[in-house]
Amino acid sequence: MILRHAGGVGGPRGTGGTGWPTMEIMVEESVILVGNDKGGTLSAFRLIDDELRLLADTEVGVGCSTFAVDTDRSLVFVAVKEPSPAIVTLRLDRETGKLAETSRRDVEDPLSYVALSGDVLLGASYHGGWGASWLVADGELSDVVSRLEYRNLHAAVPDRHGQNAYFVSLGDDLIAQFSVGADATLSELSPPTVACPPGSGPRHLVVSDDGANAYLLTEFTGEAIRFDRAADGSLTQAESLAAYSLADGLGKSAFGKDPRANRLIWGADLALVEDESWLVASERFASTITAPVIWWRAPSSRPPRSSHVGSRCRPMAVVWSCWVNCPGMRRYIGWRMARWSSSTAWRRGSAPTGFASSEAGPTLRWRPRYP
Repeated sequence: MILRHAGGVGGPRGTGGTGWPTMEIMVEESVILVGNDKGGTLSAFRLIDDELRLLADTEVGVGCSTFAVDTDRSLVFVAVKEPSPAIVTLRLDRETGKLAETSRRDVEDPLSYVALSGDVLLGASYHGGWGASWLVADGELSDVVSRLEYRNLHAAVPDRHGQNAYFVSLGDDLIAQFSVGADATLSELSPPTVACPPGSGPRHLVVSDDGANAYLLTEFTGEAIRFDRAADGSLTQAESLAAYSLADGLGKSAFGKDPRANRLIWGADLALVEDESWLVASERFASTITAPVIWWRAPSSRPPRSSHVGSRCRPMAVVWSCWVNCPGMRRYIGWRMARWSSSTAWRRGSAPTGFASSEAGPTLRWRPRYP
């Protein structure tokens, strides 16, 4: 089972990724892979007694902020920018944490997102404005099978069963939706795209395990938007709410604006946690994580008194502006309070410093990165 952070690009919109780490966890072996974009390395850790212990660092190439893991074959598919844009296939030694390159597929532009579904790899290029699919055979990627073009594609997301693929376009404010063939062919659904609120900047998407819902986070407006998902995989927008701390007084952002200089919303990523009863979203300017209750799991308008991410669910591990579900990290989040009980050493400036409630739900706050 892979619990992955999707994507991992950072920086003010218009600049693409700036090198914040991304993580992926191989749960059975408790191996955590962390990508260091600027350093060009993948670090392998083992989770032992709530502590991350470094196993190995492997140089793979600058720009390695997004990767996908095939646990059955111990393969890692990582997108790099240098020495030239490519998808590098690596084999992981689970005991030592070392990675060895087995093949390389050149691409025309750096990729901001890759995701694996069975034998199909999906990729999205933010700066290139295109997405694609490849077939994986014997650990190697085929030539591009299907290709699509939309402005500033930020994510390429399959559903759990690999029947559909969704490409999120920040520049065109839409989600392109496809069925996925066994040969990696992408076929447009009807309609081929789903419109998002104009100027919202759709960024990342997650699909629920039961396939009934999809959840989108917007970068410029900080909205969490739920979509109903039909039997054929097509999406229909349902409701939305603010997924950031309203108390911070942040303004709406827009393409090309720098959130750091103007106190603007800077939506980052989202994930489903605690048996998918919580949707967790991060906002980077104020360094907050907000957790609204999943609407279809909580029909009552009255919020739950408390909710603990403990032994019966999967706690979160946060790395700068991203997180993944991480067993054993003992992160607890409540509706009115939050406490930290992990023995893991966190970098200076990234430790939680308080708890702020908002209409969007509980908000866990980090020391602000920006004034």
